[in-house]
Formats: sequence, structure tokens, C-alpha cells
Amino acid sequence: EMIANGTLPAHNVSSVESSNPPAPAALSVWFALFYFAYYFFSWTCTMIPYDALGMELTSDYSKRVSLFSVRVVFQFLGYAVPNAVGLVLSNIFPTNIIAVYAYTALVLGIGS
Repeated sequence: EMIANGTLPAHNVSSVESSNPPAPAALSVWFALFYFAYYFFSWTCTMIPYDALGMELTSDYSKRVSLFSVRVVFQFLGYAVPNAVGLVLSNIFPTNIIAVYAYTALVLGIGS
């Protein structure tokens, strides 16, 4: 249950129902296999063409180095900027998780 201002209450161990048994092993195995297959094949289907694109665009070595360098810079920014925005916003709103995610999405949406 969430509090009205969007913060999460402290975990109450006594409120956890002990009558729920853990998930069966077959469900865990199915999830692990599906998770691996999905990410393995989706990674393969996107990264092989993505990595081969520079080779197809130009045969000049120096131009390929420039293409891949620009790609790596934008890839790094794509990893770093959302984390930095989330870190800054989590310091501004230390107890309001929903506001952190909402403003992060807003900043990234406007920035893109």
C-alpha cells in the first residue's frame, strides 16, 4: 500500500503471509529459459546488424573508426545520462520514488 504522497512505507515483516509456498521449480526453470532465450535472441538480432553497419557504410578505415567512435560516445551517453539524471533527482526527492521516475522520464523525453 502506498502513502498518498508517493512514498513507500517501511517493510512490515509481520504482514507477510507465510501460507504462500515458494514457486515450483518448474516455473523457475521455465522463467530462466525464457529469459535467456528472449535476451539472447533479441541481443543477437539487434547487435549483429548494428555492429556490421559501419562496415557496410564505408570501406575506408579512418571513416569506420570515426563512425564507431561516434557510436560509442552516444552509447555511453545513453547509459550515463539517465543514471546521472536519476541520481540528481533522487537527491532532490529523497523519499518520493514516483517523482524521481516521473521527472527522469520528463527530462529524458524533453531531451530526446
